[in-house]
Amino acid sequence: MTTPLDSILIPEVLAVLNEYGKSTTITEKSGGTYDPTTGSNTSETETAHSVKISPPAPSKGYITSDLIKEGDMETYLASSGLTIDFENQLEVDLDGVAWKVVKHDALYSGDSICAYKLILRN
Repeated sequence: MTTPLDSILIPEVLAVLNEYGKSTTITEKSGGTYDPTTGSNTSETETAHSVKISPPAPSKGYITSDLIKEGDMETYLASSGLTIDFENQLEVDLDGVAWKVVKHDALYSGDSICAYKLILRN
């Protein structure tokens, strides 16, 4: 059981991102039906989440046996208080530019998730 570790790290990650993080909006898109006639998604629901993320940096390495593409960025998001469903399509607004979340990894502090690493693609 890692409850003491979780109770220290989870608030610390949130505090650091609140102080030094970049304010942004993550838009969660869910539901809807694809209409082949128009090529668009109808009845899609969008939910905006105001969050703070670590300053994005160029990403390196692999995503599940696929190379990261040039221009991909990675950032970190504190898990504390999140209501985001990572199974939905997510977009992050960075200075007016929409980036798609192409991968997310949960970072554990023990038994609990303290942060998420997001891979962003424009």
